[in-house]
Amino acid sequence: MKTKGKVLELNSNNTAKVKVIRHSACRKCGICQFGNQKSEFIVEAMNLVNAHPGEIVEIEMEDQSLVIATIMVYLIPLLGFIFGVISGIYISDYMGIRFYKELFSVIMGILLMGMVYVIIKLFNNNIKKNSRFIPKILSISLIDDNNDIET
Repeated sequence: MKTKGKVLELNSNNTAKVKVIRHSACRKCGICQFGNQKSEFIVEAMNLVNAHPGEIVEIEMEDQSLVIATIMVYLIPLLGFIFGVISGIYISDYMGIRFYKELFSVIMGILLMGMVYVIIKLFNNNIKKNSRFIPKILSISLIDDNNDIET
């Protein structure tokens, strides 16, 4: 997925902080906005073209990496929740719990989903270091097509 952004600052590790306008696909989805109408966010991107602060750049994240990241953040915790609920039902049957069996299984689902989020958080630093998941600055634009990016 390619989009444009404005370089805000350079980092010492050959990366740059870039203010990006959400892609049209992101605007339609709305999952990560949580009611926030602001369509800008800041990403750290590999500065492959030696861009400087104030320049409009085109950044890209591989579609396959975006899908993998989305699966890690949304699908795996959901599967953890479902597995926790199902295992909670079997555990409550095994333990002879008759009352609040559904509540017990939902709590197990939430606990397992929480554990999955903790595991993802623990591996987050390794994921951040993997260049596959870091957006890359591909080119410097002479003009801002959107005229939306402000500092």
